[in-house]
Amino acid sequence: MKLLKSTQISSVALALPFLLFIWFTYAADRAMDKSGVGDVDAFQRYTGLAGFSFWLDIAVFIVLLLLLFFKIFPSSLERIQILNVLKIYIVSAPTLYVAFLFSSFS
Repeated sequence: MKLLKSTQISSVALALPFLLFIWFTYAADRAMDKSGVGDVDAFQRYTGLAGFSFWLDIAVFIVLLLLLFFKIFPSSLERIQILNVLKIYIVSAPTLYVAFLFSSFS
């Protein structure tokens, strides 16, 4: 029963920012016409809120992954061994992202 409740909480925690993202993108689409005529201030406000809700959903996802990681590997030694393996990917991910950004501009 405890696992079911935590699964429901994590599902709601992931779904709520995603639904907010969908709602704000829909509202931004309604605020601005395809021809460029519309309420520019409302469009900017809704796109900003949509971006915030998107990043909030990503942050909640990462936090839930970390909680799951600590639940699966309760021993500190196991966690350290796995994190040492993942350290290469964690350190190289921003470098690969920046390289991708610069390659897309050329």
